[in-house]
Amino acid sequence: VQGDKAALGLLIERADAMMAEADRYVETNWQQMADTLKAAKEVYESGDSTQDMVDEAANNLLNAILAQRYKANKDNLQDIIDKAEGLDLSKYTKESVVTFKKALANAKEVLADESLSTDDQKKVDKAVGELQAAIDGLKLASNDGNNGGNNSGNSGDDQNGTGGDKNLDKDAPKTGDNTNTVVW
Repeated sequence: VQGDKAALGLLIERADAMMAEADRYVETNWQQMADTLKAAKEVYESGDSTQDMVDEAANNLLNAILAQRYKANKDNLQDIIDKAEGLDLSKYTKESVVTFKKALANAKEVLADESLSTDDQKKVDKAVGELQAAIDGLKLASNDGNNGGNNSGNSGDDQNGTGGDKNLDKDAPKTGDNTNTVVW
Protein backbone atom coordinates (compact mmCIF):
# COMPACT_ATOMS: atom_id res chain seq x y z
CA VAL A 1 0.00 0.00 0.00
CA GLN A 2 1.39 3.35 -1.02
CA GLY A 3 1.93 5.74 1.89
CA ASP A 4 0.35 9.18 2.40
CA LYS A 5 2.87 11.73 1.11
CA ALA A 6 1.10 14.98 2.04
CA ALA A 7 3.33 15.80 5.05
CA LEU A 8 6.44 14.79 3.13
CA GLY A 9 5.41 17.06 0.26
CA LEU A 10 5.10 20.05 2.63
CA LEU A 11 8.51 19.35 4.11
CA ILE A 12 10.03 19.11 0.63
CA GLU A 13 8.50 22.48 -0.27
CA ARG A 14 9.99 24.02 2.88
CA ALA A 15 13.40 22.46 2.23
CA ASP A 16 13.37 23.67 -1.39
CA ALA A 17 12.62 27.22 -0.18
CA MET A 18 15.55 26.98 2.23
CA MET A 19 17.82 25.69 -0.56
CA ALA A 20 16.97 28.78 -2.59
CA GLU A 21 18.32 30.91 0.29
CA ALA A 22 21.37 28.77 1.04
CA ASP A 23 23.60 31.81 1.58
CA ARG A 24 21.61 32.74 4.70
CA TYR A 25 22.45 29.48 6.49
CA VAL A 26 25.57 28.18 8.20
CA GLU A 27 27.38 25.60 6.09
CA THR A 28 27.99 23.19 8.97
CA ASN A 29 24.91 21.00 8.42
CA TRP A 30 24.09 22.12 4.91
CA GLN A 31 25.28 18.98 3.10
CA GLN A 32 23.11 16.87 5.39
CA MET A 33 20.15 18.99 4.27
CA ALA A 34 20.96 18.56 0.57
CA ASP A 35 21.42 14.79 0.85
CA THR A 36 18.28 14.29 2.94
CA LEU A 37 16.22 16.43 0.56
CA LYS A 38 17.40 14.40 -2.41
CA ALA A 39 16.45 11.13 -0.67
CA ALA A 40 13.07 12.54 0.38
CA LYS A 41 12.29 13.56 -3.20
CA GLU A 42 13.10 10.05 -4.40
CA VAL A 43 10.67 8.58 -1.86
CA TYR A 44 8.04 11.20 -2.76
CA GLU A 45 8.29 10.50 -6.50
CA SER A 46 8.37 6.73 -6.15
CA GLY A 47 5.10 4.90 -6.67
CA ASP A 48 6.29 2.02 -4.46
CA SER A 49 6.89 3.98 -1.24
CA THR A 50 5.24 2.44 1.80
CA GLN A 51 4.01 4.49 4.75
CA ASP A 52 7.08 3.47 6.75
CA MET A 53 9.38 4.73 3.98
CA VAL A 54 7.44 8.00 3.72
CA ASP A 55 7.48 8.50 7.50
CA GLU A 56 11.21 7.81 7.69
CA ALA A 57 11.96 10.24 4.84
CA ALA A 58 9.73 12.89 6.43
CA ASN A 59 11.39 12.40 9.82
CA ASN A 60 14.89 12.62 8.35
CA LEU A 61 14.02 15.72 6.35
CA LEU A 62 12.40 17.40 9.35
CA ASN A 63 15.52 16.74 11.44
CA ALA A 64 17.73 18.13 8.66
CA ILE A 65 15.58 21.27 8.45
CA LEU A 66 15.70 21.74 12.21
CA ALA A 67 19.49 21.32 12.22
CA GLN A 68 19.95 24.41 10.03
CA ARG A 69 20.95 27.71 11.61
CA TYR A 70 20.92 31.22 10.20
CA LYS A 71 24.30 32.87 9.89
CA ALA A 72 25.20 35.49 12.46
CA ASN A 73 24.64 39.06 11.31
CA LYS A 74 28.09 40.47 10.56
CA ASP A 75 27.07 43.72 8.84
CA ASN A 76 28.20 45.93 11.75
CA LEU A 77 31.45 44.00 12.00
CA GLN A 78 32.15 44.49 8.29
CA ASP A 79 31.37 48.22 8.58
CA ILE A 80 33.72 48.79 11.51
CA ILE A 81 36.50 46.75 9.88
CA ASP A 82 36.17 48.91 6.76
CA LYS A 83 36.34 52.03 8.94
CA ALA A 84 39.38 50.69 10.83
CA GLU A 85 41.27 49.78 7.68
CA GLY A 86 40.87 53.36 6.45
CA LEU A 87 42.66 54.87 9.43
CA ASP A 88 46.12 56.43 9.10
CA LEU A 89 47.98 54.77 11.97
CA SER A 90 51.17 56.81 11.53
CA LYS A 91 49.88 59.64 13.72
CA TYR A 92 49.12 57.47 16.77
CA THR A 93 51.31 56.11 19.54
CA LYS A 94 52.90 52.71 18.99
CA GLU A 95 51.25 51.23 22.09
CA SER A 96 47.74 52.20 21.03
CA VAL A 97 48.40 50.96 17.48
CA VAL A 98 49.51 47.56 18.80
CA THR A 99 46.25 47.20 20.75
CA PHE A 100 44.30 48.37 17.70
CA LYS A 101 46.01 45.85 15.40
CA LYS A 102 45.23 42.98 17.78
CA ALA A 103 41.56 43.95 17.91
CA LEU A 104 41.46 44.32 14.11
CA ALA A 105 43.04 40.89 13.59
CA ASN A 106 40.51 39.33 15.97
CA ALA A 107 37.62 41.07 14.21
CA LYS A 108 38.81 39.82 10.82
CA GLU A 109 39.06 36.30 12.21
CA VAL A 110 35.47 36.46 13.49
CA LEU A 111 34.30 37.88 10.16
CA ALA A 112 35.95 35.04 8.25
CA ASP A 113 34.38 32.34 10.47
CA GLU A 114 31.50 31.01 8.36
CA SER A 115 30.37 28.59 11.07
CA LEU A 116 28.97 31.34 13.32
CA SER A 117 25.21 31.18 13.60
CA THR A 118 22.72 33.46 15.29
CA ASP A 119 23.49 31.47 18.43
CA ASP A 120 27.01 32.97 18.24
CA GLN A 121 25.88 36.58 17.69
CA LYS A 122 27.38 37.59 21.05
CA LYS A 123 30.84 36.66 19.76
CA VAL A 124 30.34 38.89 16.71
CA ASP A 125 29.02 41.75 18.84
CA LYS A 126 31.97 41.38 21.21
CA ALA A 127 34.43 41.69 18.31
CA VAL A 128 32.61 44.85 17.16
CA GLY A 129 32.83 46.31 20.69
CA GLU A 130 36.51 45.46 21.10
CA LEU A 131 37.44 46.97 17.75
CA GLN A 132 35.44 50.12 18.47
CA ALA A 133 37.15 50.41 21.86
CA ALA A 134 40.54 50.01 20.18
CA ILE A 135 39.68 52.74 17.67
CA ASP A 136 38.52 55.01 20.48
CA GLY A 137 41.70 54.14 22.41
CA LEU A 138 44.07 55.30 19.69
CA LYS A 139 46.18 58.12 21.16
CA LEU A 140 47.75 60.81 19.03
CA ALA A 141 51.53 60.86 19.12
CA SER A 142 53.03 64.10 20.53
CA ASN A 143 54.49 66.64 18.08
CA ASP A 144 57.51 67.88 20.09
CA GLY A 145 55.50 70.23 22.28
CA ASN A 146 53.46 71.84 19.50
CA ASN A 147 50.20 70.53 20.97
CA GLY A 148 48.31 73.20 22.83
CA GLY A 149 50.19 76.11 21.23
CA ASN A 150 47.33 76.94 18.91
CA ASN A 151 45.42 79.26 21.26
CA SER A 152 47.97 82.09 21.54
CA GLY A 153 46.97 85.57 20.41
CA ASN A 154 43.30 85.33 21.32
CA SER A 155 43.40 86.91 24.76
CA GLY A 156 42.47 90.45 23.70
CA ASP A 157 39.37 89.54 21.71
CA ASP A 158 36.93 89.15 24.59
CA GLN A 159 35.55 92.71 24.37
CA ASN A 160 34.33 92.67 20.76
CA GLY A 161 30.63 93.33 20.72
CA THR A 162 30.19 93.19 24.50
CA GLY A 163 30.32 96.83 25.42
CA GLY A 164 34.01 97.22 24.62
CA ASP A 165 33.44 100.43 22.62
CA LYS A 166 32.05 102.90 25.14
CA ASN A 167 31.81 105.75 22.60
CA LEU A 168 28.59 104.32 21.13
CA ASP A 169 26.72 105.11 24.34
CA LYS A 170 28.05 108.68 24.58
CA ASP A 171 25.10 110.48 23.01
CA ALA A 172 22.38 107.96 23.91
CA PRO A 173 19.46 109.26 25.93
CA LYS A 174 19.31 108.12 29.55
CA THR A 175 16.34 105.73 29.51
CA GLY A 176 17.63 103.08 31.87
CA ASP A 177 18.05 100.66 28.94
CA ASN A 178 21.48 99.00 28.63
CA THR A 179 21.35 98.25 24.91
CA ASN A 180 23.40 100.23 22.41
CA THR A 181 21.49 102.32 19.89
CA VAL A 182 22.55 101.45 16.37
CA VAL A 183 20.97 102.87 13.22
CA TRP A 184 20.96 100.60 10.24
